[in-house]
Amino acid sequence: MKDIVKGILTFIKKNIVSEIIIVVLAAVFAFSGFYSCPFKLLLGIDCPGCGLTRAALALLRLDFAAAFRFNPCIYLLIPVTLYFLLRGLISKKVRNCKKLDEAVLIGTSAVMITVWLVRLWT
Repeated sequence: MKDIVKGILTFIKKNIVSEIIIVVLAAVFAFSGFYSCPFKLLLGIDCPGCGLTRAALALLRLDFAAAFRFNPCIYLLIPVTLYFLLRGLISKKVRNCKKLDEAVLIGTSAVMITVWLVRLWT
């Protein structure tokens, strides 16, 4: 148990600057009144991630059908996110497996782009 807590604390310490930047940018974005997607603002079409926030909120309400309608990729992103959050706690072999990480990211990106293209043309 001590190793797990130590691993979490080390992870937080290594990533604290980027976490602070993300939180500050999110707060500025949220409180500025600018709620439009920059991708949609520039290109006039939905981005591959459009609907993910609404899908996550629908899942919190246990409305699985609405979550799927907002963005079906939410069901892919849950296990991928859990993988990246927990992989460092599992073992050093998994933690240092760059090829597996790349495969997961490339596969996830490919699925999200495919779903996005299908949604654009339907």
